[in-house]
Amino acid sequence: MKILLKTTTDRVTAMFLFILFMEISVSLVLGISCMYDYHFYASDYKTYATQAAFGVKSEAEIDNIASYAVLYRKQQSGAELTAQERSELSLYEKRYVPGMTNARFEVYADGGVQPLLRFMPQDGGTDDFTFRRFAERTVYDENGTPTDLSVRFFLMPELTAKDSFRLVAELVHIAVMIRYPIVVMLVLTVILALLILGALMSSVEVTDANGNFKRENFIDRIPLDLLILMLLFVFGFFGVLVALTAVADVKSTNIVLWNAVILIISFFLIVVAMVFNLSLASRVKRGHVYRNTLVFRVIARIRKMAGKENDGYFKVPFIGKALLTVGLAVLAELIVLLFFLYSYYTNESGLLHDFKFIYYVCFWAAGRFILIPVFFMMALNLSRIRENGARLAEGDYAFDADSQIMFGDFRQINANLTKIREDMMDAAEEKNRSYQMRSELITNISHDIKTPLTSIVNYVDLLKRTGTDDETAAEYMEILQTQSVKLKKLLENLIEVSKLTAGDISVQMDSLDVVTFVEQTVSEFADRLEAAQLEFVTAFAAPEMQIFADGDKLWRVFENLIGNILKYAQTGTRVYLDVAWEGRDRVRITFKNVSRDPIHVSGEELTRRFARADASRHSEGYGLGLSIAQSLTQIQGGTFDVTVDGDLFRVDMTFQKAEG
Repeated sequence: MKILLKTTTDRVTAMFLFILFMEISVSLVLGISCMYDYHFYASDYKTYATQAAFGVKSEAEIDNIASYAVLYRKQQSGAELTAQERSELSLYEKRYVPGMTNARFEVYADGGVQPLLRFMPQDGGTDDFTFRRFAERTVYDENGTPTDLSVRFFLMPELTAKDSFRLVAELVHIAVMIRYPIVVMLVLTVILALLILGALMSSVEVTDANGNFKRENFIDRIPLDLLILMLLFVFGFFGVLVALTAVADVKSTNIVLWNAVILIISFFLIVVAMVFNLSLASRVKRGHVYRNTLVFRVIARIRKMAGKENDGYFKVPFIGKALLTVGLAVLAELIVLLFFLYSYYTNESGLLHDFKFIYYVCFWAAGRFILIPVFFMMALNLSRIRENGARLAEGDYAFDADSQIMFGDFRQINANLTKIREDMMDAAEEKNRSYQMRSELITNISHDIKTPLTSIVNYVDLLKRTGTDDETAAEYMEILQTQSVKLKKLLENLIEVSKLTAGDISVQMDSLDVVTFVEQTVSEFADRLEAAQLEFVTAFAAPEMQIFADGDKLWRVFENLIGNILKYAQTGTRVYLDVAWEGRDRVRITFKNVSRDPIHVSGEELTRRFARADASRHSEGYGLGLSIAQSLTQIQGGTFDVTVDGDLFRVDMTFQKAEG
């Protein structure tokens, strides 16, 4: 798995997206909180939310109605209105007419029975209104004389006019529809933000092109525990600001200002948290998370003074570190949970809303905000080490896992795998060089010997043709010819082994009737089998069986196997050759015979070059026949297995089936 953010532009974009998603998350939290206050998540949301929204909106509307009533009363009394007052009165008169507003009202002055100002339906009924509210207002004229106004406010049931109350009702309806989707959206934005943060942490570069550590920046040089204290101080400071706004009742009086303050504060906290996590990632990659702490320095100084530098937590095996760290984290959460439970049961009222459980939630969320990216990096490290091991097991020695984000034991494990890979590559190269040198040596020597040997064979043949009366000389010439032919055969086998080792051999694959091929091969060796007193028994699964093979190479395989049987089979026994189907797409050819001498080695050892069942080497052969037969079978896409069971010698070959 490669680093996702490779360039500076990618990282800056990721930072912007992280802050954006976190700010969106905060906005969604504020929206959910507001909807919760208005009972959108309660069973009575259909009525309560609308009534509560109308209640907030009607507060300002009643103030306008009171101002309208004061101007109306002044006009009715005959007093002269100023230009501004006439303008305001004209606006009120245009606003409060049927079709322009859904509001209806009656205004009474100083406890009077007759309304000072009335804007109601023509029938005068008030039973069908969707919302009603009675409020008191005290107003003052230009002489400072107070007037107590009683305002009876109503909303029409259908809300046909396109005013602000209808807009509020439509917004409430929309909020009802999205009250649960925004919770899902909140979860998704938080997950996306954490994934981006994990990608940012994994892309932190601490080494240069040569693999050397870069110089640490100012923040990374600050001791980790001191940096955590600074982080807590910053969070505490902004937490106090939020508390002050809550005490000042900003939320209830001006929700817009409250949300703006929270978003501004959260922006700074998000930036601080991002910088802390990136610094933490850099420390983890450098492998000194705990070393660059004031506590570690103090403990190291004490241990050094006591002469115990190699003791303690930092020398615990990896599994011990993991269990100890997780155990301490769980213990810390348990202690905090018990503390808040104690606080809950001992608060004065005993009510949940008087218990600031939100503090525990903040503590828990802050811990997860740190742990989740760390676990993400650990999972990424494990994934890369797993991929490195899998590639190594598959023989892909060119793959090198990116260790830039690895830390601690993960980095050490990856370094060990890298060392194993390099050693295996060196061993493979050395093995290939050895094979090549041996192959070249065999080829060169074989060719150098083959030329004089051919001359010897030819001259021995000429001497035999000229004839001689000396019986001893004739016997010597017969021995020379026999041994020369054997030596020539050995050289030919060595050259063939060399070609097989170097892969310098061509294969012409074609469809071949193995039944006909076996019958022809057996007939070729009939005289030699009869001379060796061996009965050849064949069995075929079908009259015609087609395989993919090279006829010349397959003949060489059969020649080696039958030659091996002629050398080592027990006289007067049977030799079995069976041809049968192997599954749907393979054909199996089996040779079986009884060995003349006990076989004390396994079938696998017999297929090694220069290996023989007769370790004393009293019998003929050079230990190359089976090895050559196996190699020739394999280059034709077949399999070659030798099995030994007591004196029973068995060879199983399989080839790809061909359609007849």
